Amino acid sequence: MNQVFVGQTDLLIRMFVDRNIVGATVTRIAYRNPKGVEGFFNATVENATTGVLVYPAINNELNVAGTWTFWAEITLASGLIAIGTPFNYRISNKGQS
Repeated sequence: MNQVFVGQTDLLIRMFVDRNIVGATVTRIAYRNPKGVEGFFNATVENATTGVLVYPAINNELNVAGTWTFWAEITLASGLIAIGTPFNYRISNKGQS
Protein backbone atom coordinates (compact mmCIF):
# COMPACT_ATOMS: atom_id res chain seq x y z
CA MET A 1 0.00 0.00 0.00
CA ASN A 2 1.03 3.58 -0.56
CA GLN A 3 0.12 6.23 1.97
CA VAL A 4 -3.53 5.93 2.98
CA PHE A 5 -5.76 8.68 4.36
CA VAL A 6 -8.89 8.69 6.52
CA GLY A 7 -11.91 8.75 4.23
CA GLN A 8 -10.05 7.34 1.22
CA THR A 9 -12.25 5.00 -0.79
CA ASP A 10 -10.11 4.32 -3.86
CA LEU A 11 -8.30 1.55 -2.04
CA LEU A 12 -7.69 -2.17 -2.39
CA ILE A 13 -6.32 -3.95 0.67
CA ARG A 14 -4.19 -6.88 -0.46
CA MET A 15 -2.71 -9.38 1.98
CA PHE A 16 -0.17 -12.08 1.13
CA VAL A 17 -0.39 -15.10 3.46
CA ASP A 18 2.28 -17.20 1.69
CA ARG A 19 0.25 -20.38 2.05
CA ASN A 20 -1.93 -22.50 -0.20
CA ILE A 21 -5.52 -21.71 0.81
CA VAL A 22 -7.35 -23.66 -1.90
CA GLY A 23 -10.80 -24.61 -0.59
CA ALA A 24 -10.75 -22.15 2.33
CA THR A 25 -14.26 -21.55 3.62
CA VAL A 26 -13.63 -18.28 5.49
CA THR A 27 -11.14 -15.62 4.40
CA ARG A 28 -10.93 -12.50 6.52
CA ILE A 29 -8.59 -9.60 6.97
CA ALA A 30 -8.89 -8.84 10.67
CA TYR A 31 -7.89 -5.53 12.21
CA ARG A 32 -7.45 -3.53 15.39
CA ASN A 33 -7.85 0.20 14.88
CA PRO A 34 -5.98 2.89 16.86
CA LYS A 35 -8.89 3.08 19.35
CA GLY A 36 -8.52 -0.64 20.12
CA VAL A 37 -11.67 -1.68 18.26
CA GLU A 38 -11.29 -5.07 16.58
CA GLY A 39 -13.18 -6.27 13.53
CA PHE A 40 -12.68 -7.87 10.15
CA PHE A 41 -13.27 -7.48 6.44
CA ASN A 42 -14.61 -10.47 4.49
CA ALA A 43 -11.87 -10.79 1.89
CA THR A 44 -11.92 -12.41 -1.52
CA VAL A 45 -9.29 -14.93 -2.55
CA GLU A 46 -7.30 -13.41 -5.40
CA ASN A 47 -4.86 -16.33 -5.70
CA ALA A 48 -5.58 -19.45 -3.62
CA THR A 49 -2.36 -21.26 -4.54
CA THR A 50 -0.06 -18.52 -3.26
CA GLY A 51 -2.49 -17.23 -0.62
CA VAL A 52 -3.46 -13.71 -1.67
CA LEU A 53 -6.52 -12.04 -0.12
CA VAL A 54 -8.08 -8.77 -1.30
CA TYR A 55 -10.71 -6.39 0.02
CA PRO A 56 -11.91 -3.20 -1.69
CA ALA A 57 -12.22 -0.61 1.09
CA ILE A 58 -14.83 1.53 -0.65
CA ASN A 59 -17.12 2.35 2.27
CA ASN A 60 -14.88 4.56 4.44
CA GLU A 61 -13.84 1.58 6.59
CA LEU A 62 -10.47 3.13 7.49
CA ASN A 63 -12.01 6.05 9.35
CA VAL A 64 -9.61 6.53 12.28
CA ALA A 65 -6.17 8.10 11.96
CA GLY A 66 -3.26 6.29 13.58
CA THR A 67 -1.62 2.89 13.49
CA TRP A 68 -3.83 -0.01 12.49
CA THR A 69 -2.90 -3.68 12.95
CA PHE A 70 -3.99 -6.20 10.29
CA TRP A 71 -3.76 -10.01 10.15
CA ALA A 72 -5.35 -12.84 8.18
CA GLU A 73 -7.94 -15.22 9.66
CA ILE A 74 -8.61 -18.20 7.40
CA THR A 75 -10.70 -21.31 7.92
CA LEU A 76 -9.14 -24.01 5.77
CA ALA A 77 -11.07 -26.73 3.92
CA SER A 78 -10.08 -29.14 6.73
CA GLY A 79 -11.86 -26.92 9.27
CA LEU A 80 -8.59 -25.81 10.87
CA ILE A 81 -8.17 -22.09 11.50
CA ALA A 82 -5.01 -20.28 10.41
CA ILE A 83 -4.09 -16.89 11.90
CA GLY A 84 -1.56 -14.77 10.04
CA THR A 85 1.30 -12.72 11.40
CA PRO A 86 0.08 -9.21 12.22
CA PHE A 87 1.51 -6.10 10.60
CA ASN A 88 1.00 -2.42 11.34
CA TYR A 89 0.02 0.30 8.90
CA ARG A 90 -0.39 4.01 9.53
CA ILE A 91 -3.55 5.75 8.32
CA SER A 92 -3.11 9.54 8.14
CA ASN A 93 -5.52 12.44 8.36
CA LYS A 94 -6.03 14.30 5.11
CA GLY A 95 -3.33 16.86 4.47
CA GLN A 96 -0.76 15.12 6.68
CA SER A 97 2.23 13.08 5.65
